[in-house]
Amino acid sequence: MVSAKAKVVGGVLFFLILLVCSVAVPHPTSAEDAPPPSGRHCTEAQKEEILHKCIYWVKIKPPSILPLWTSPCCEAVSKVQNLDMQCIIDLLTSNDKERVEGWKIRMLHGLCK
Repeated sequence: MVSAKAKVVGGVLFFLILLVCSVAVPHPTSAEDAPPPSGRHCTEAQKEEILHKCIYWVKIKPPSILPLWTSPCCEAVSKVQNLDMQCIIDLLTSNDKERVEGWKIRMLHGLCK
């Protein structure tokens, strides 16, 4: 049985990792802040593979599970040229946006390096 102290330490550790990752990856806040498009660097198939293999991280509903850099999720991310997750976000449909978080997809760039 896991003690209450271990659960608290685990929760704090998860929060700190999430905080570090969110600070380490730039988050454009508007279209003006985003880099200009220089041609598409990803495909619809890559988007679908990332949404499928990374669903436990990118989904809206908790719990979110951080992918390991050796995971199938990061393997799918590595197939995108320059790990360009903004390209994947740009391909999201309205249905995709109802079930996944764009900022979590953007974080995959740093999590899967």
